[in-house]
Amino acid sequence: MCVKGTILKIFSLTNLIVLVWLLSSGCEPGRPGPYSAASGEDILCGYTAEGVRVIGLTEMARDPQGASDVMLKVYLELVDSAGSSIKSPCKFQFELYQFVPRSAQPKGKRLSFWSGLDLIEPGENNIYWQDYLRAYRFDLQVDFKPSTSVTYVLEVTCHTGAGKRLSYTHQLKYSQ
Repeated sequence: MCVKGTILKIFSLTNLIVLVWLLSSGCEPGRPGPYSAASGEDILCGYTAEGVRVIGLTEMARDPQGASDVMLKVYLELVDSAGSSIKSPCKFQFELYQFVPRSAQPKGKRLSFWSGLDLIEPGENNIYWQDYLRAYRFDLQVDFKPSTSVTYVLEVTCHTGAGKRLSYTHQLKYSQ
């Protein structure tokens, strides 16, 4: 009888605690889900450019059409907050520097500068967009004679339509 009484008291105490907890929680709505309280603007912010990266196809090589001309072929991707490649209206500028080895600041003397690549308009944006790569391609004329033994630093700056300034640096060598 003593064991039955103890079990009954524990069971009653447990029921009482659960009942108090249920009554104190009330009928207030719970936390909103990840998309329920977000406005359209909040959701779209996840799909804007958050970074720029130069991809491995980028090279400085002799232009096949002009035997003496050197072209810098830049392939780059804009990435959203999830790291996925996206197409977005923006303005680009490119700078090419000498590489300074064993330095905290690897950019030496600036050798070339390309500015004003405005891809705000959809038609202009489509010219540079390579859909099969999910990346942009730019062919930039190099106005100096590069050396094969020298490393260069390419700096890409992107000004997005949302007012962000994104940049990326990439090292490359000239290949004949």
